[in-house]
Amino acid sequence: MDQRYLALLKNQLEKLEMEDFDLDAWKGSTTALLNRIYGENSPQANQVEKLKIDYSSWSLRDSSSTYNPEQSCRQQGKAILEMVIMELENFGLPEENSPPSPVSLLERESNGNLEEVKKVINSDLTPGEKVVALTKHLNSLRKDTLVKVISNILAHQ
Repeated sequence: MDQRYLALLKNQLEKLEMEDFDLDAWKGSTTALLNRIYGENSPQANQVEKLKIDYSSWSLRDSSSTYNPEQSCRQQGKAILEMVIMELENFGLPEENSPPSPVSLLERESNGNLEEVKKVINSDLTPGEKVVALTKHLNSLRKDTLVKVISNILAHQ
């Protein structure tokens, strides 16, 4: 295990505790580091990218609430990084050059709107029934999204 990655990840953990914490800057540097470790658009980096401070929460409007949206993001970021560190310490670096799965490519290009596709893939349907169900869903996607996904799949063969 490359100790430099662990040191960088621990440094990102420390940044979460800084008084002048900037979520967007932290997300950018953390995402870049996770993509370097796991490859482009890794699930770990995607989790970090999804962090946002939600000021529209009802708990903010409740005067007795102790909810702090920035603290919530910090805690989520901490949990993600702690899990990544444990994973790397226990299993080491992931294999390099492993191509992304077609489903992960499709998820990336469709902005994560793949719950129905995942349900079909993991269902007990026969392969023929899966093709019909997947075709129906994929027809609802934009053509440029499908072209990008197919191009990525072919490029990683």
